[in-house]
Amino acid sequence: MTLECKGTFLVVSAEESGSVRCRSQSIASPVKAWKQAATMSVGSYGHPDLCASPCIRAAYAKCVKGFFCQFCHLGHQKPKSKLNKNERELFGSLNETEVLSVVLLLLREKCVKLPGQQQDALRLLLSSIQRRVNLGNVGTRQMDFALRPMRRFSIGRLIDIIQQCHQVEQDFKLELKWLTEKARAEVDQARAS
Repeated sequence: MTLECKGTFLVVSAEESGSVRCRSQSIASPVKAWKQAATMSVGSYGHPDLCASPCIRAAYAKCVKGFFCQFCHLGHQKPKSKLNKNERELFGSLNETEVLSVVLLLLREKCVKLPGQQQDALRLLLSSIQRRVNLGNVGTRQMDFALRPMRRFSIGRLIDIIQQCHQVEQDFKLELKWLTEKARAEVDQARAS
């Protein structure tokens, strides 16, 4: 007896007294039939508040990086929030201090709502951003307009915004990336214990 997959059909061939008899049976969807279970990845640490953006390949069980993927492999309830064209242009017109001020204010608002262990993990990250910012400039009408659409972003998405912003120096982006990974690991470790 042999089993062969052709498209969405499973073909079963059985030999009966010298002759070959074939049967085929349809299955619902080959992707659903052989779908792998969701696995943890490096980007999943700190899920759901601090994790990286969702991995689009993991949703279809086709991510070849596995544990070493920099994107989150766990389920997300809502799709990734994005800025529209006008909001992106406004954000692009801000200087480094203004960008970091906007993100810092939002991060502080979101961190207050987190449990104590997660707040402790994010303190070093927040103090690093604070070191680069002069909060005297915050409060203009332009800043208020920039804050409004970003209030719906998660903590991880806000940090991604800094990483993608061309106004922020590369050295600071690397420092921020290291601190974010450290905070994600601490949050995940705190949840496990």
